[in-house]
Amino acid sequence: MNDSLLQVRDLVVRYPLGRPRLFGAQREVEALAGVSVDIGEGGTLGVVGESGSGKSTLARAVLGFARPASGAILWRGVAIDNSNRDRMRRLRREVQVVFQDPFGSLDPRMTAGESVAEALEALEGLTGPAAEERVVAALGEVGLDPSLRRRYPHELSGGQCQRVAIARATVVRPDLLICDEAVSALDVSIQAQIVNLLRELCDRHAMALLFISHNLAVVRHLCADIAVLREGRIVERASRETLFSAPQDPYTRSLLAAASISSMRSPDGPSMTPVRRPR
Repeated sequence: MNDSLLQVRDLVVRYPLGRPRLFGAQREVEALAGVSVDIGEGGTLGVVGESGSGKSTLARAVLGFARPASGAILWRGVAIDNSNRDRMRRLRREVQVVFQDPFGSLDPRMTAGESVAEALEALEGLTGPAAEERVVAALGEVGLDPSLRRRYPHELSGGQCQRVAIARATVVRPDLLICDEAVSALDVSIQAQIVNLLRELCDRHAMALLFISHNLAVVRHLCADIAVLREGRIVERASRETLFSAPQDPYTRSLLAAASISSMRSPDGPSMTPVRRPR
């Protein structure tokens, strides 16, 4: 794909298993085994699968937090090189992430406004009144009253903290937003609000989205393309319409059956109905 933002090619990631050995090779577990995905400009890709399937490892590898054993990760056609500080700094601005835990992802010693401003200072060198103006606008865009910028995480609800985390990630206008189980820790009613917010932000700013989740209803609502991971391998990748109407792989069909997918509302409707996690 010539217009690809992100290309992952035959990615293999292994983690040490157990304690280091004095003699012989370290035992390893293969978290990703030859995974390939593409995300184009403004594209939306959902990655689904059970716990331990390798979903979060894929995000960590793209962000440079997990070292691949083999394969390649390319951003705008250029291989990501963790040793190149200037290149990684530019990548940090162009690729942002929202994590699962809305409280754990924010510094408890910083107010909401300071957390958002920190991203501006670190990635754009912006401080002072100009940064304050951007912070207020970013918080307003995610549905928070600007007065909340003076509150600390423990003074906010889980949904409010996740909105702050989204504001921090999007204030620098990234080209790709990675969400790693970004709504799974929230109450059901708040999940729907955050999902709709993410959809609006991606549409408004033409951001590409890599959305990692076990919740098929959420992925159906947000993503045009879906990849199904099982034990570190992609067993099926298809458009949303194809995957939900005519899944090809038995594992995909089992996930849909376990999630009672037929009871979900249309992805173009005003709301979505979260379902239980597949076992």
